[in-house]
Amino acid sequence: LDEDHRIISINQAAVQLFLTTPAAEGKIFSSEKYEPDMSRALLDAKEHGHAEFTALVNESKYLFNISSIEADDMIYGIVILAFDVTEQAHAEQLRRDFTSNVSHELKTPLQSIIGSAELIENGIVQPQDMSRFVGHIRKEASRLVKLIEDIIRLAQLDEGNQLPVEEVSLLALSNEVQEILNYASEEKNVKIFISGDNGKMKGIQSLLFELVYNLVDN
Repeated sequence: LDEDHRIISINQAAVQLFLTTPAAEGKIFSSEKYEPDMSRALLDAKEHGHAEFTALVNESKYLFNISSIEADDMIYGIVILAFDVTEQAHAEQLRRDFTSNVSHELKTPLQSIIGSAELIENGIVQPQDMSRFVGHIRKEASRLVKLIEDIIRLAQLDEGNQLPVEEVSLLALSNEVQEILNYASEEKNVKIFISGDNGKMKGIQSLLFELVYNLVDN
């Protein structure tokens, strides 16, 4: 654009984005589709040299980058660049979801460890039950370590490496989940029952454990 916001040059991609035609060159730039953000960004670019904003176009996300062209403290025009940032936005959403899920998964065993430790600290646990509570803390701490290892493995998977697949006993896995959640369930007057044979399947044991654990915990 020139200093009066007339279009000096516009490419085919911008023609489609701004719903105009190549014949728009020489005419005042109009962007009703992106108002009031565009007008505000053009004003900011004139005052500060640069501005940007994002907008949804159909199902895509675009970043509009607006910069003023200056020489000898005079503004001679403005350049508007549009970048399709849909993939980056999707990746950022996945990162936020992953962070949220990881926080939840790490918090669960930590809360269990803290709960058991507080009972021991306050002298509520009977001597005959001490080994059971200490064992519970150990198992939850081990699960926490496994979760951290899984996060590292997921990072490796993101780099193209595969997580190890092995034969997993669903009965043994379910018994482990029951043992870990037994105290929490008793507090809420809930009993966990397991039935079935020692069915086995190929899978990633730590992830299968989290799947069963979350289902029962919920």
